[in-house]
Amino acid sequence: MVVVAVDQEAVDVAVKLLSKSEVTLMVVKRQGLIIWFNQMKHVKHIKKFGHMIHVSKKLKYAMIYVDQDQLDDTYHSLIKLPFVTKVEPSYKPFIKTDYESKVMEEEKEYDYEYKMGI
Repeated sequence: MVVVAVDQEAVDVAVKLLSKSEVTLMVVKRQGLIIWFNQMKHVKHIKKFGHMIHVSKKLKYAMIYVDQDQLDDTYHSLIKLPFVTKVEPSYKPFIKTDYESKVMEEEKEYDYEYKMGI
C-alpha cells in the first residue's frame, strides 16, 4: 500500500493506522499560490490547477496548494490566463520554524520575578 502524505503529522497518523511492513510513505512537499482574479465565475477553472483551500468573494482571490516541483509550470500557466490579474507564491515553506529552547524561557521568567525597589 502506498500512502502520499503532505506533512509529518499525516505520516504519523498513517503509521499508527497501518503496520509498518504494509506502508510505503511518500512525503510530498507542497507550496501555496494566491491567485487574484476579476470575476468569481472563473473559480472552477482555477480549481483544476491544484488543491483549492480558500476563496474570497469580497477580495476576489483564491488560495491553492501545488507540489513544489510543479510550482513554476503552474505559476506560468496561471499568469497567462486572461482573467488572472496577479499570482503570488506563499513563502511558508521557507520560514524558519526552529524556536528558542525552554532554558531561555526559564531565564526570562527569573528576570520578571525580580522586584525592583522593594
